[in-house]
Amino acid sequence: MKPYAKSLMLELERELDHVHLCYEEPTKYSGQAIKILKSKIEMLRLFVVKYNFTNVEEEIDFFKIIKPQFASKLIYYNEVLNIETCKPCGTEKILRKYYKSELEKLKAFFDDNVDFYRYHRAENTHYDSKYFLRGAYDIKLTLESCYFKTDHHFSTSHDFKVARIMANDLIKVYLEYELAKLDSRTIIKQHPVANFKNSCETKNPLNRTI
Repeated sequence: MKPYAKSLMLELERELDHVHLCYEEPTKYSGQAIKILKSKIEMLRLFVVKYNFTNVEEEIDFFKIIKPQFASKLIYYNEVLNIETCKPCGTEKILRKYYKSELEKLKAFFDDNVDFYRYHRAENTHYDSKYFLRGAYDIKLTLESCYFKTDHHFSTSHDFKVARIMANDLIKVYLEYELAKLDSRTIIKQHPVANFKNSCETKNPLNRTI
């Protein structure tokens, strides 16, 4: 399992790097990235549904660690596309308010899932058999509504939530970068000599492999 997933991830990262070389506009590169990710995740799904995990530990590792690395990227680029296509036209003040409202959505998700955030961040394992084995969910646990619509041969009760947490970390960086660009424009207008471009670029999540 791991060799195949690693090979697929390397291929994915090469293709995503190429997309960012070809496109600068977020709506362009995110749209292309989504197409690539959907294809790669489908390849991963086809492999998994035919694969017999050697033990429960391997299955848990796949749904807790491996699959979320792919799914989080799809969530991230999809959110970037949504953020940019829904962005209002207007002043810097309007844009700043918009980006801050998107950050508030991330905080709301954290507040709604604070217990699982703690479980995930602390790298706990005592509920792994309920969270990351197929068909083993506990009805008393909080489930994402999308779980009931997914392919249960390729999903567990909480693998999507891990991917969402990972994606939110990237989305937060993206939004903070956009806010930093707005702040730099204001400062540059006040102080023509100042140049914040380089400092902002170091925070851009798209300048590094995700």
